Amino acid sequence: MCSLSKRRLLYQTQVILPLALFACLVCTCGSGWAQAGTLDPRFANHGIFKTNFANCCGGVSAVALQSDGKILVGGEVTPSRTVGSILLLNTNGTIDTAFGSGGMVTVSLGSIGANIGGLAVQTDGKIVASVSGIFVARGEFVRFDPNGSVDTSFGTNGFVTISGLFPTGPVVLQPDGKILVAGKEDLSGLLARLDSNGHLDSSFGSGGIAVVLEPASQLVLLSNGQLLVSSASSPFQGVTRYNANGSVDRTFGSLGQAASVDAPVTLVAQSNGAIVAAGVSVTGVAAPTIFTGNPTGFGLTRFLSAGGIDTTFGTKGGVITAFPTFNFGGVAAIAFQTNGDIVAAGQAGLANQNQNSSSFALARYLSSGQLDSTFGSGGRVTHTFGSTNVAFIAAMAIQIDGKIVVAGPTGDSMGNIAVARYLAQ
Repeated sequence: MCSLSKRRLLYQTQVILPLALFACLVCTCGSGWAQAGTLDPRFANHGIFKTNFANCCGGVSAVALQSDGKILVGGEVTPSRTVGSILLLNTNGTIDTAFGSGGMVTVSLGSIGANIGGLAVQTDGKIVASVSGIFVARGEFVRFDPNGSVDTSFGTNGFVTISGLFPTGPVVLQPDGKILVAGKEDLSGLLARLDSNGHLDSSFGSGGIAVVLEPASQLVLLSNGQLLVSSASSPFQGVTRYNANGSVDRTFGSLGQAASVDAPVTLVAQSNGAIVAAGVSVTGVAAPTIFTGNPTGFGLTRFLSAGGIDTTFGTKGGVITAFPTFNFGGVAAIAFQTNGDIVAAGQAGLANQNQNSSSFALARYLSSGQLDSTFGSGGRVTHTFGSTNVAFIAAMAIQIDGKIVVAGPTGDSMGNIAVARYLAQ
């Protein structure tokens, strides 16, 4: 009897404990676990901050993170005329009303419409922004103190105007405090380097300005001081590498340039020197469309550090991703997560004879170029703000905890913008 009781107790222990553990795991999953790619419920309103303009409309061009995790969103607003704007959100997705005026600073270019196209945060918390005219080729650069007031020690009373250079967006900070900015003059691309006070650095290019093949859609600083520039403009679509002094590095690719996806609007560099460029590519997926060819989707290409195609990535070096039920799409921003996964963000939409609409869209890839099946639905995430809205992600940043912050217009009639945060794991 004693032996039989022991056997029964052992059986009960072996069965009941695993069942209890399973029940605990189910409970935990139901209350505290969410799949990567879902909206962060602790951010703003169920994961999304959305403006509530009454007599205004806005746009987004840039996102940057402060060292304390607060989120800067650069773009434009139009209360009576269009001005460049920077909005600051707290880490929980609420407006930081201590910044600027009620959480926002604005910059005008006189009677010219303006847009904040690039943002960068210095180690001391100061904010460098590029300001471009919307209707004419005019622009400038401005630096703000952390509270949103103009830093008058920068340039002339806080502003820098470079004759002949119209900012195209990217602003990059060097470890030594110098500031790299991108722009153009007519059809020529330009790069300029400023010292920490906002003066042109004469050791770069010619008098601080270097002519590049095409206007930069993205600018990346490598650890050795060299620069990578992506261009989405014909005829020099691709990635070009420049030396630290602004000259073309002709050892890269073919005389300095590597051909890329159809329109490489953005790029990112890995620690081993590999480069992923992204934009729009034609897919092989058939769908009802007003386009004469195949529908379009996310297009990624990876290059080796010397500029050749990395054929181990995706399919012979490239990845093309379509979104189910949508017949067009494209990447606006790309970033690495700490584990090497690649996050691409932009839009996925539907175009037909009656109307166009689009949604926020993200895709996450393993380092091999394959879609990460643990993210969203088969590696893809979309968020629609209305069946007739033309919404899209214009900018993205990855938080230190891996969460993904994106921003863009919602496409509604009031011209609102949205900032969304997605879980990474």
